[in-house]
Amino acid sequence: MPRRRDPDIAHTDELAWSFGRRVSSLRRRADLETKELARLSGMSTNYLWRVEQGLIVPNLRNIARLALALGVPLSYLVDKIDISSVRLENRSYTRRERSLDPEE
Repeated sequence: MPRRRDPDIAHTDELAWSFGRRVSSLRRRADLETKELARLSGMSTNYLWRVEQGLIVPNLRNIARLALALGVPLSYLVDKIDISSVRLENRSYTRRERSLDPEE
């Protein structure tokens, strides 16, 4: 049965959501609890939960760690991930001003 989105979490990044579903599916297929996969991959349970919920996209090193912990090739972990939300454009960044005042 497909996992339903948590209505309390805003999913604006389909890439993160799709990757999280993939990790969750492979974890369950390997009969692992979130805590166990986190331990095997050297990640915190909270971090892995955020990946599976589609809140974050891990960097390549962490994706490789997940693949090793799940016993699958890295390419298999990212196979069939929805990349339709990825845009080929520069993102704008807003620079935050840093205060020199040590009291802030």
